[in-house]
Amino acid sequence: MATDLSVLDEVMALERADGPNANAKGQNLTPADDEGALPSKITDQSDAGWVNVYRISDGVCKPVNRNMLRTQLSKRTEDGKRAFTTDPRRAAKPVKPAYHCALHPDVREGWMDEQGIKVCTKKMRSPMEARRHFQYRHKTAWEMAEERKATAREEREQRFQERLLSIGTAQVQAEAAPEKPKKREWTPEERKAQGEMLKAARLAKQQAKAGEGG
Repeated sequence: MATDLSVLDEVMALERADGPNANAKGQNLTPADDEGALPSKITDQSDAGWVNVYRISDGVCKPVNRNMLRTQLSKRTEDGKRAFTTDPRRAAKPVKPAYHCALHPDVREGWMDEQGIKVCTKKMRSPMEARRHFQYRHKTAWEMAEERKATAREEREQRFQERLLSIGTAQVQAEAAPEKPKKREWTPEERKAQGEMLKAARLAKQQAKAGEGG
């Protein structure tokens, strides 16, 4: 497969400039991710053959040995575009890491301290990256956290089922209880007759008292 001319242009430009992008002794390097095994700082003149390569999609910088430079620059994305460049101006602006590891002091849960789990101050560029970091770099703590989540879900489900059972039982009991007799409603005619009867009874009582007094 023929090498992309733009890749050759970048490689030849570096060679003509005698490695202007090569790192001198003592210069800091920024690995692309946690899996990078390359040195974070050049400590020997033999390391001067490292070149900073930038991922075009997000601007992440990755040090690459000059011997592997052409191979790295030839890599493509899924849509066929170039994945890396030696020119940071051609890459997207790097996203500042802002997502904490779950073991970070600002977000860690209290049980982690109780279990003696070490603090991690690592920050990532996305929630997915932070999640994968926690899952693969702190496997034991991750498994403990997942187990606690599963237990909490089971307890919530149990409480929910108990609540449903309680509501259902109360409803069945209410339906089974005997219906209370309804209070009789008086018609207007009956109310009028009752009133006249009470009035007549009071009048008779008053007349009886008057007769006794006479």
